[in-house]
Amino acid sequence: MKSLKLLPAALMLLISAGATAAGTATTSVNFTATVSADCSVSLSPDYVDFGTLKSGELAGKSAGEKIDGTEKNVTITAQCYGTDVYVMKFVTGHSVEGNGYFCANDDANKDVVRFCLDSDSNTESETGSRENNTWVWTMKKNAFLQRGAAQPEEGDYTAAFTIMISPG
Repeated sequence: MKSLKLLPAALMLLISAGATAAGTATTSVNFTATVSADCSVSLSPDYVDFGTLKSGELAGKSAGEKIDGTEKNVTITAQCYGTDVYVMKFVTGHSVEGNGYFCANDDANKDVVRFCLDSDSNTESETGSRENNTWVWTMKKNAFLQRGAAQPEEGDYTAAFTIMISPG
């Protein structure tokens, strides 16, 4: 007897659904999203002061020779999310050959002193790990000064390096 009571209710539902569907228009919407790889880079310290040099410290050196006692530690940390491949570039406005090191002369392009980063990439100075599709890479570098090609001249000298990282 219970099934007979449900039958009229079910028929009414089907009839009303059919009546509504006949007057209803439908459409659909498509959604899209793009997830791109994301990279960042930081430097510690972000400012290196080599202090004061005496002209005599430069006079006995030839162009491209490292100036003793000017080494400073620099740590570069790079992170990339969503990629295994990335490209890291070191850029400066006044790049100069530094006997195998990445060097820049001063922003005024006088080449009295050269600001350098060592180009070592041995396993002692860099570490990297990948976890959950995130690549984290740390590299320790030495920043130091070299004698430039110009005659020593009193003044303040500065240079800037830009470190860029992007998904490869």
